[in-house]
Amino acid sequence: MSKANYNSSGSSENTKKTVVVGMTGGLDSTVAAYLLKTQKYHCIGVAIKYTGGDEAPENEKDIVCDCNVDQLDFIQKICEHLDIPFYAVEASDLFKYRVIDHALAATIGGLAYYPCANCTELTIDILCDKAKKLGANYIATGHYSKIAYNKKTNLYNLITANDPIQDQSFDLSCLGQSHLQKMILPLAELRRVEVSKIADSLGFNFKLRKKSPGKRCLSYSNAFIEFVEKSTPKSLRLMGGIINYEDQYFITEHDGIHRYHIGQKNLESDGPVDIDPHLEIVKIIPSVKNIYVAVTDKWTFSFCILSQFLNISSLDVSKPHSAYVKFGVNELPIACIVNYKSNQHVSLEFLDPVKGHIARGTYVALYDSVAKGAKVVGCGVLQRCGDFDNIYNEEFPKDKKQLDYTEDDSDDNQNQEVNKDEPKF
Repeated sequence: MSKANYNSSGSSENTKKTVVVGMTGGLDSTVAAYLLKTQKYHCIGVAIKYTGGDEAPENEKDIVCDCNVDQLDFIQKICEHLDIPFYAVEASDLFKYRVIDHALAATIGGLAYYPCANCTELTIDILCDKAKKLGANYIATGHYSKIAYNKKTNLYNLITANDPIQDQSFDLSCLGQSHLQKMILPLAELRRVEVSKIADSLGFNFKLRKKSPGKRCLSYSNAFIEFVEKSTPKSLRLMGGIINYEDQYFITEHDGIHRYHIGQKNLESDGPVDIDPHLEIVKIIPSVKNIYVAVTDKWTFSFCILSQFLNISSLDVSKPHSAYVKFGVNELPIACIVNYKSNQHVSLEFLDPVKGHIARGTYVALYDSVAKGAKVVGCGVLQRCGDFDNIYNEEFPKDKKQLDYTEDDSDDNQNQEVNKDEPKF
């Protein structure tokens, strides 16, 4: 395997190469642009503004995190200091369609979601489109990850960063070959402490992003609940019952499934019945308006099924492969065997039973190892977690209020579309 040498010293070969650099106003993207300049690339700075559009919600700042660009004047000054052209792209309509509406649909559909993957893919799409219009050869970002070109397979592989704490391969795992072949990641071989030193030498007072661990845009919060209520018709915000999954006992009523999410504990009751704080939401089914809870401390699962699987490495789908799956950006990788199915589905068989329960809709990434320099194999969305999510499981609660639920009630049907007309670049 021959790694793309994106961090080498300046070369005459680069003088005719143009790179569109995604600029956020942070030290990472600034150092990325600076390093490319020192390597004799012709750089163009592009900032993408996702917030503040005409249809932006009143509480927008409360539901999006501070990774969104909000300081165009500062970014322009950075580009002027680096002596590179600057462009700004207003993409709030695309952000709404491809990120916000996806989160809304998942919420009212009782599914988990990971907006960072949607946002990353949108950002790279916009940069690629801008590069095409400007006649640029590549795009670049300040992400911490590596891209390696394999001459034997003629494929580009996504590799984990040298700095495991800053590694962003999970968020980038949604990118396919059409993206990776155009990308340069100048920070690939650097650690954050080294990037910070370079940033200090540039003389800018960078805004520190005080992002709470695990916090993301459109995360479960009172502000997001309020946003959902203002953005969706009441008919989609169904009220129903909270039911014990184990004994099918009706506990109390709830005031809308959009107010709850799978994995939530310490549920509050508006009625006279107190809910056991150990009970955790394990399933939300909009078609029957019910929320199911259980104590999952002793639950395990030995397999799961993913849909919308993207085979980044183009592995041979005719046979099983060993891999490691991460059920979240901060989760530890778990060993598994990948079996490829039809229609972008794969099953994961675990070598040892996995404790707990994973929500349908969870975004996952697969790696070929847990060692330094692990390669991303693919990504997908969890559709079934063991026997629990089998709609024909005999232990599934039978409730007189329950409506027919068939295989047609897939992720796509539960993820009801909020907007069918995709904005254009």
